[in-house]
Amino acid sequence: TIRTIVCHGRRASVQVGAGIVADSDPKAEWNETCSKARGLVLALRIAAAGARS
Repeated sequence: TIRTIVCHGRRASVQVGAGIVADSDPKAEWNETCSKARGLVLALRIAAAGARS
């Protein structure tokens, strides 16, 4: 599981990745990576909404 959020002031960068092994399915790895990114973006949106409340 590779997930990173780097915040600089009001900006944030999201980085995600996957561990690739001999029997990895490229499409499944891509889908997993996109899912991880969506989760991080959702967390940032929730945090931003809470900060505005």
